[in-house]
Amino acid sequence: MNVAFISRRYLNQVVFSNQIHMNVTFISRHYLNQVQKLLQHYSIIYNTIHYTL
Repeated sequence: MNVAFISRRYLNQVVFSNQIHMNVTFISRHYLNQVQKLLQHYSIIYNTIHYTL
């Protein structure tokens, strides 16, 4: 009984931390994609301004 309770609790902790880790990686990947898009956008604008001036 005690062992089962402890192992169940441990499994819950492992699953929970895995979910958090997946969320963090997903969010950071999404954020990096957004930043890359913004940088591309700004570099295009910068190049256009640079070449027109």
